[in-house]
Amino acid sequence: SALKKLDFLGSIVLSIVISSLMYALINLQFFDFVNSIKSTSVWPFLLIFVIALPIFIYIEKHVEDPILNLKFFTNKQIVILFILNFIIGSGLMGVVFIPQFGENVLRIKSGTGGYVVTLFALFTGVSSPLGGRLIDKYGAKKLLLAGFLCPVIGSLYQAFVTSKNPTFINLAIGIAFMGLGMGFTIGTPINYLMMTFVNGDELSI
Repeated sequence: SALKKLDFLGSIVLSIVISSLMYALINLQFFDFVNSIKSTSVWPFLLIFVIALPIFIYIEKHVEDPILNLKFFTNKQIVILFILNFIIGSGLMGVVFIPQFGENVLRIKSGTGGYVVTLFALFTGVSSPLGGRLIDKYGAKKLLLAGFLCPVIGSLYQAFVTSKNPTFINLAIGIAFMGLGMGFTIGTPINYLMMTFVNGDELSI
């Protein structure tokens, strides 16, 4: 088939949409929300986001080969995957606090807190290839459910067990569940399910 024209304008506007929103959120102080949102480092960028988003939607509806197919957001199954991805990703963002927790609470050597996250990467590295094999045996949906429960268990364990009994073993147990959850969700199952819900020529999107 003939090559379609690149959605250059859509790419530019999408970059503006994402960067303006991210910059505003980075500078937004949620503990002082009202005063913070009035800051010139927040509200102008939120305004840019609000203006650019409908422009982007308009562009994507009228170009031959959109950089982001808006039909994805009308597919119930794909939207559910987006929501699951967002929830899991938000929960796993707690990993960024683990090094500081290790140094300030567990009193491990200053500057070595980052090594604690290596455990997270280790369990993620184990569960990702394992997930590929388990999909063949149990199916992507069952694996995704199990993977979704893992970071929930890990986060709750850190919140209710490790916080009250701050030991390296408890921290490692929570990290193990969170790492396994990352590999079993954002890795193989979600990618596998997404590929079954879209056309072959849309896989790269």
